[in-house]
Amino acid sequence: MSNVAAPTQPVTPPSHPIILPSSPSSASLLYFAYGGKEIDDALLDRCARLFGENYGIWGTNPTATKGPKVGSRVKMSGARLRKQCVAVPDSTVLVVCYQPTQAHHESDGLELVGHAFATVWDYDNGKVGWVTQLVVRVNARKRYIATSLLQMLKQSSLFCGITALSLVSSHPAACHALSKYTDISISSLDLTFCQCNAKSILAVSPVAYVKDMELRGSLFEDGCTTGAVSCVFTNFYVNHNEPLEALAAYKAGGRWVLGELLEGHEFLIILPVQKPVALPDVFQ
Repeated sequence: MSNVAAPTQPVTPPSHPIILPSSPSSASLLYFAYGGKEIDDALLDRCARLFGENYGIWGTNPTATKGPKVGSRVKMSGARLRKQCVAVPDSTVLVVCYQPTQAHHESDGLELVGHAFATVWDYDNGKVGWVTQLVVRVNARKRYIATSLLQMLKQSSLFCGITALSLVSSHPAACHALSKYTDISISSLDLTFCQCNAKSILAVSPVAYVKDMELRGSLFEDGCTTGAVSCVFTNFYVNHNEPLEALAAYKAGGRWVLGELLEGHEFLIILPVQKPVALPDVFQ
């Protein structure tokens, strides 16, 4: 990562981005961090458009008589995105990734290719940083953008002193990217921390959809026979074809401990975060 510091009060876009290296065949990627109060409606609309074009498509909800059309894209307005991911501005951070573009519809010459919203809150045993939404444009995936977005959270003062880091996602790659934040191998996760703290973290969440999640899987349910280990029931029936393909690859490589992906569910990953080790004076 470049030594260029992220601005404390960025404009849109900030004048001093952090530039992370990308592959030689691709353009430079620019990463910007915003505090919750700095997220304006124009930026939210841009993020909502990225979500709607790249997040996923609706699957079949077996319990609903009415609902979104199966196969249509999952979409969200900027207003709903604010309500869901920026409900507590003082405790929220947004990291975005742009790449230069010549497209006429981007007046600033930058195309949004990824974003990560996160909110922090206190719980019984510490402070959790929860990634509420992580999206990367389909044609920009497999370039470590998700990993870099999450690593950029370390630039936020909100994430100083967190003791836990979490997200829910149907995609194994998102869980893998989160594990890199803590330098814990996705194949050897110790789920004890998640088992011991998940209930108390969800119970006090200021994010409504997180608080309403139902813990599922053998980690939380005695006699669970579904094959799920650590997941939540979200009642969010997104098509799982792509995540299941990725899951099969992780399983084949012996790199998966979170169990099966069930319809209407997402994987739950909660990791302990160690405090940074202070450097000797000679390096300061």
